[in-house]
Amino acid sequence: HALLTIKEKTPQDSIVNTWWPPGHFIKAIAERRVTFDGATINVPQAFWMGRALYSPSEKKTLGILRMLNTSANKASEYLLSQGKKLSETVDIIEEIVVLPKTRAKEFLLKTLTEQQADALLLLTHGQPPPSCLFLYNDLIESNIGIGFAARWNIKKMEEINTNPSLLEKIRKLKRAEYISLLWELQGGMLRYSELLNQAEQRDEKIYFDQGIMVDLKDMTVQASSKKFGTGTPRSLFYNSKAGSMKKEFMNANLPYSVFLFKTDDTHYGCILMDEIIAESVMVQLYFWGPGNFKYIEPFIDEHDLTRQTQLFAFKINWEGFLRDLESNP
Repeated sequence: HALLTIKEKTPQDSIVNTWWPPGHFIKAIAERRVTFDGATINVPQAFWMGRALYSPSEKKTLGILRMLNTSANKASEYLLSQGKKLSETVDIIEEIVVLPKTRAKEFLLKTLTEQQADALLLLTHGQPPPSCLFLYNDLIESNIGIGFAARWNIKKMEEINTNPSLLEKIRKLKRAEYISLLWELQGGMLRYSELLNQAEQRDEKIYFDQGIMVDLKDMTVQASSKKFGTGTPRSLFYNSKAGSMKKEFMNANLPYSVFLFKTDDTHYGCILMDEIIAESVMVQLYFWGPGNFKYIEPFIDEHDLTRQTQLFAFKINWEGFLRDLESNP
């Protein structure tokens, strides 16, 4: 039903931005273009989509999606054709997609000719088609794979590829050793627990499965868990009338953060995760909704009776985003 709603209520030239698995279904049922799908999982769009989902900044997320929705990966391809290394290419693109066109050109002229800068800006700063962002429970539950792609250490890979002896050593690694090395290169394996449901509430203290307690009075957290350890997590992420909040704990002895959200009008849930995940547009948008975002607007909210399957689509207000971006001095 969600895909039929997209078909009925979006222009035909719209693009649905999401991870690859539902791509074929979106094209077949909603009859809309997608960022990439099962037939194009190996294209560089996976890296950029991962960066957009894992970004802590709405501006950066939309800057990347603007580029993807107007020119796919052609900006990267152009810079590579002009002799830039891939790591340089990514740094340049991420720098300019959050800038108004005039400031982006000023930045580019430090390392490119005016002709090169203008050619690149046609690919990064064009007028995007109508777009929406599609999130669903399986995407969130399997987001560690997205994080692996988003955090791909391109500079380190370039170094490895220019070191024949290291390459030969890597080729001889066993499967488990190779996977461990890949995670190490990306900064370590990410942490993301299962949903911990509210077990009981005593006054302002919410007790969750696995021995996690959140005190709503002072927004503190304590863990007493065989699985997740005993003590204080690194931080608590929660949503308030003032917007998204992050409270860090100076006495923390546990490496993860607690992400708190409402499961219904009277009950809470929480998930233990790394801060990079908790800060992401993807996770905050899925669990807290679009209220904390300026240009990402509600569109579709569908779920089954158990809420184990949840689908959200959000419209992107390109007019407002581009107007405010270009008016930034």
